[in-house]
Amino acid sequence: MKSVRMRVLMGSAALLLFAAACGGDSGDPGAAGTTDYLFDPRTVRVAGGDVVAVRNGNTKTPHTFTVVGEDVDLELGPLEIESVTIDLSPGTYDLICRFHEELGMTGTLKVT
Repeated sequence: MKSVRMRVLMGSAALLLFAAACGGDSGDPGAAGTTDYLFDPRTVRVAGGDVVAVRNGNTKTPHTFTVVGEDVDLELGPLEIESVTIDLSPGTYDLICRFHEELGMTGTLKVT
């Protein structure tokens, strides 16, 4: 079983978040039991106004970085990088990949 992960690394100063999706290039990445789609970590913590840079590290599969019900929805093709400023009120938000939510690619965004 392969894993596809959105990995979030915290930087310094302006707190740049970098998320990467990787793996799942061989076979059918959507086939049941062959791939786990994950955000890593499942809880992303940011302050209002922080910039999130999202990188899809997968060479074949598109992904999204979507905050449910909000105006944060990045669609990334294979190996693409995009950034978004998180201008949300403090609170907890559902984070999904619209393409792979049913496969478990969900997480939480906590804004302080």
